[in-house]
Amino acid sequence: MRLLHRLRTMDWSRWLRAELAHCPVCGRAFRPVAVPLPVASGQPRRELGALCPDCADRIPWILAPLCKVCGRPERCEDCRRRRETHFVVSRSAVRYDGTMREWLALYKYRGAERLEPVLAAMLAHALERMAAELGFDEPGKAFGMMTAVPLSDERLAERGFNQAERLARRLAGWYGIPFAPLLRRIRHTDKMSFKSRSERLTDVRGIFSPDPLIAAVLVRRSHSVAACARQSLSAAGSGRRPPVSGNSPRPLYRILIVDDVYTTGSTMNEASRILKGALGAGFELFGLTWARS
Repeated sequence: MRLLHRLRTMDWSRWLRAELAHCPVCGRAFRPVAVPLPVASGQPRRELGALCPDCADRIPWILAPLCKVCGRPERCEDCRRRRETHFVVSRSAVRYDGTMREWLALYKYRGAERLEPVLAAMLAHALERMAAELGFDEPGKAFGMMTAVPLSDERLAERGFNQAERLARRLAGWYGIPFAPLLRRIRHTDKMSFKSRSERLTDVRGIFSPDPLIAAVLVRRSHSVAACARQSLSAAGSGRRPPVSGNSPRPLYRILIVDDVYTTGSTMNEASRILKGALGAGFELFGLTWARS
């Protein structure tokens, strides 16, 4: 009865006078309404709030990952069969269903750059959840750097931009995480969506190399991390309290590798393998993808 009374006494004219918004996906005019969103940060929430209710309802959020490695919401045979995994965990924001395939195609192939903030805001869901799984209330405290899976020169010339890098840079800016292009793609491959699992595993081998300048800087960073860890262990062994500083490096330096779609994990694993080999001890690699197929 109270709800009915409130509905009857509401100033509906104020709602009717509200300025119409236009959905960046479907273009439909609508009056903004509050909808539940699995994202805490303000800017991503504002970008998702630009969606009309119909488009917002079509997002297949991954809210309960089942596979502890790749975050797939179902049983994952790829992770079970992989002999060696070079990243700690990977998380995705949404399932790669027909609707998400359509949205990504609009952005990647049809020049709908208006979707970029929305897709990045969706990716924020996976970033915040992974940081929480690691025990951090803010992603900026959990990760030291963000990078993206690179495109080949041929693919970059064909498309005009690297969608993974664009999403990663926007996300890095929102959460205050430094971004750096740590990888180069040294061999062009055909589109992975047309390949079988065995072909994917074979084709990705050796397609990346580390950027020599950036990798050298991070190796020096690993030395400072190791020195900090030795200092803390020495202080603990002697009974002294380890030094505490807001600027002290973490014992492990976590790097996020961003891509758009995670299918078998072969691309993410190869990128992690190359960076792991170049950086050495003191670093951990994590995967972050927009969609999980």
